[in-house]
Amino acid sequence: MYQQLLEIYSSIEEPDGIAGISAHLRILDPAQQALEDQKAGRWTAAQSWYELSLTETPTDENLQFDLLCCLKESGRYG
Repeated sequence: MYQQLLEIYSSIEEPDGIAGISAHLRILDPAQQALEDQKAGRWTAAQSWYELSLTETPTDENLQFDLLCCLKESGRYG
């Protein structure tokens, strides 16, 4: 159910709705939390989630790419 709401709010670019849902549910895994932070423009927070995930799976190229995107958006890379 949360994933459906997340997709709806993401598609209408409504970061406050995403944040409001997560404040009440608190069932986010790191990937969902990172996505929420990205959609809300909280690049440093999303970066932290990706860094945490990379400690568990350091060779995951998708996580590495997502981390680089956060670094770029926050002005810390490129």
